[in-house]
Amino acid sequence: MSRAAMWVAIVVVVVAVAGIAAYLLTQPAQPTQPTTPTQPTTPVKDKIVIGTWQSMTGIFSAQGQEIAWTIEKAVEDINKAGGVYVA
Repeated sequence: MSRAAMWVAIVVVVVAVAGIAAYLLTQPAQPTQPTTPTQPTTPVKDKIVIGTWQSMTGIFSAQGQEIAWTIEKAVEDINKAGGVYVA
């Protein structure tokens, strides 16, 4: 086999492998099981804990207190509107 023929064979194999890979990577994933709703495996919490890391003392205390107030107000408003549903 000549050098030119060997290079042509290598190029053909590389292009074929690239084409197959591109085809496989662009196909949507097939579900392995039916997609029916299931019950959660862990118990659903009745409360969502919200935390923040803010300075409540020192030179940045004013901003920290404003942010804390804003978060508390947002929680109150969300709870008045019916809360949050977590699926």
